[in-house]
Amino acid sequence: MAVVLAVRLAVAEPWDSDAFVVKAANITVTVMPSSRLEVQEQLDVLFQQPRRGIYREIPFDFDTGKGVTRRTRISNIQVTDASGRNLTTKVTTEGAYVRIRIGDADITLPPGTQVTYVIRYTVDNAVNWFDDTAGWGAAAEIYWNATGDRWDAWFQSVRINVNYPTVEDGQARARLFVGPSGASNFDEITKFGTGIVGASHGTVMTMGSTSTQFLLSKPMPPGSGATFVLQLPEALVQKPSTAQQAAWFLSANLGFGIPFVVFAVFFLVWRKHGKDPPSPTVSVRFESPSGMTASECGALLDNSLDPRDLAAGMLSLAVAGFITITPVKAGLFGGTKAEIRFTGGGDASKLGSFETELLELMKKGGDVVTEADLTTHVGTQISSLRDKMFKSLIAKGLYTQSPMQAQGCSCFGGLALIALLAFGGVAIFGTGADPLGWIVGGALSVPIAGVFSFLMSRRTREGARVRSEVAGLEEAIRGRKHYMEWVATKEIASAKFEEFLPYAMAFGLVEQWSDTFKEVLTTAPAWYLGSYDTFSPRYFANDLSHLGQTMGSAAYTPPRTSSSGGSSGFSGGGGFSGGGFGGGGGGSW
Repeated sequence: MAVVLAVRLAVAEPWDSDAFVVKAANITVTVMPSSRLEVQEQLDVLFQQPRRGIYREIPFDFDTGKGVTRRTRISNIQVTDASGRNLTTKVTTEGAYVRIRIGDADITLPPGTQVTYVIRYTVDNAVNWFDDTAGWGAAAEIYWNATGDRWDAWFQSVRINVNYPTVEDGQARARLFVGPSGASNFDEITKFGTGIVGASHGTVMTMGSTSTQFLLSKPMPPGSGATFVLQLPEALVQKPSTAQQAAWFLSANLGFGIPFVVFAVFFLVWRKHGKDPPSPTVSVRFESPSGMTASECGALLDNSLDPRDLAAGMLSLAVAGFITITPVKAGLFGGTKAEIRFTGGGDASKLGSFETELLELMKKGGDVVTEADLTTHVGTQISSLRDKMFKSLIAKGLYTQSPMQAQGCSCFGGLALIALLAFGGVAIFGTGADPLGWIVGGALSVPIAGVFSFLMSRRTREGARVRSEVAGLEEAIRGRKHYMEWVATKEIASAKFEEFLPYAMAFGLVEQWSDTFKEVLTTAPAWYLGSYDTFSPRYFANDLSHLGQTMGSAAYTPPRTSSSGGSSGFSGGGGFSGGGFGGGGGGSW
């Protein structure tokens, strides 16, 4: 008895204890002129343990190594037995694989059962094109993992037949890689004929004008596979159109489409809720809109409170008689700084709510207000001043909500939309071979959301009309030619210069406005206590522009605070077994 057991062990095959073995695999890949591949896999399976059938897994998403995914399109799946009778199948998509389960859940096949499974399917987007490969000219390349290397069964023999449009001798070449994924040893054939033998797997290769065959006569263990690369003249295989390639690319890299979706959504929302209503054509006008202060005009123009608007507010206080401004030299190289003093009087009827709030904050600096005082007492209250400004504009019917609120809500909604598209897309479609598309698509969408959010500060119809009037005033102050038209019909005096000087400051046009009045402006305004040997409107404008910038910046910038914390194939380098398209594997169930 012991002798019999020893003999049996001596002649036992390595697959005898496996659930099943593939006695023979006959795989046919037909390269159509349209570049579609038609694949037939005939697997003769011997079950050695009770099983219901087998399953086949075929990948369709492939990492290109360039940060994007290449997706093949697998369709027209059919499964029959050797006689052509349809077999019970269940086709599902699991991650980046099509899974074909073959067999009936109510039928268990006993050990010793041999079944032939014939699996047919078509594949698109599985051909590569190269302009020139090592002197072979423009070529179409089919790089196909014919058996797959994820099987948990032995293959006793493998035959691969590749059909293609007619070629002449020397126009085609083929390689075969056999082994586990990554194996780079290959056998190659470049001429018509038979007898190219690879000793390691007993590979016989035969090439003809319309087909190439590969025969593996030695058994192939689990975890190994057979991959072929076939190169044909480019003219024999039709290259997909640019539109078709783009569609395939986007289908495999849906994340790159996020910016287009975000742009479309934001554009529609902006058209309906963010864009200003139509407004009258801008016409030059030498008067401010009724009830609008200089700071309000500046904020209405660009939907924001900026340093120029603060400087305009201070000039309004000066023109109304509340303060005087004295330029003070700050050392040899320190430039000129502003010193502000309160007069103890002033005309409150000329102030808006913003200027009144600004005046109260400045008074906290004492009788003499320096730029440091502006930084301390005004810079810390910018949010309050901004709220006061836009509450005033809302009360005038120029906005329904402040631009900051509109922009904040829009930005938050945009980021939520991007997150929904990115994470929802991954959850629904999976990351494929590379999640970079979702990451890059989401990242590129953020600036789109930011730009549109900035544009979402919709004015009311009245706000659009008044803004048009403000723009007309800005245009009038900008050019001397407008002054010439004005002076021809109206009396001009230095009082008009002071009246519109805060507006010029808000528009950044102090120098232009001073140049307009150079014939009649002979002294600085009474509230400006600068010393001039000979008064020059140009020098005055330069000084005032500089002081306006420094005062506005000082008032706009909160004081620095201390903080702490820590930082806490043929082309390129060749091919290999398991490379290319196709592949996957299978098992029993």
